[in-house]
Amino acid sequence: MSLPAQFIVSLLWVMFGYSGWNAATYVAEEVRRPERTLPMALAAGTAIVAALYVGLNLVFIYATPIESMKGVIAIGALSASNLFGPHVAGAFSALMALAIVSTVNAMVTIGPRVYYAMAKNKAFFKAAASVDPRWHTPVNAILSQGLCAMLMTLTPFPELVSYIGFSLTLFTVLSVASLFVFRRQRPDGNGCAPSSLRGR
Repeated sequence: MSLPAQFIVSLLWVMFGYSGWNAATYVAEEVRRPERTLPMALAAGTAIVAALYVGLNLVFIYATPIESMKGVIAIGALSASNLFGPHVAGAFSALMALAIVSTVNAMVTIGPRVYYAMAKNKAFFKAAASVDPRWHTPVNAILSQGLCAMLMTLTPFPELVSYIGFSLTLFTVLSVASLFVFRRQRPDGNGCAPSSLRGR
C-alpha cells in the first residue's frame, strides 16, 4: 500500500475514534431548550473526548515503541503490560471493555432516533416511526439497528472500521454540504429541518 493510501486509512481510524461527538443532536427533539443545551453538550463532550484521546495516546507512545505497535489492535493492553506487567494488562482490557459497553448503551439509545426521524420524513421504512405505547420508545427502529449491528459483526474488525470510517466521513461531508444547498434554495429556512424538529 502506498504512503498516501496508508495515510488515508490511518486517518479514517482516527476519525472513527472521534465519531459520536455529534450524537447529542440526534435527541434534539426530546431535549428542553435545545438551542442552549446542545451547543454546551457538543462543546463539553468534544473537549473531554479530545483530552482523553490525546492523553491516552501520549501514554501509549511513552509505554510502547512505535515499531512494536505495528499490526497490534489492543494497544491499550500492550501499553499496560509494558508499564505495569502482564497481570495488569488483563484488568486494563476489562476496563476498556467496560468503557465500550457504556458507548454501546449510548448508541442503542441515540442511534434508533435516526431511523425514527428518517421514517417520519418518509426516508426509511414506515414501521420504524412507530412508538411503543407503553415504553414510549421506537421499538422497530431499535430492532433495525440491532439487526444491522449483528450483520456488521460478520465483517473482520479492521475492514469494518475502515468501512464505517469511510461511510461516516462521506455522509458527514454530504450532510454539511446539503446545509449550504438548502440555505441557498430556501433562505427563509423553511424545509431545512426535519418536520419533527420544526417549531421548537
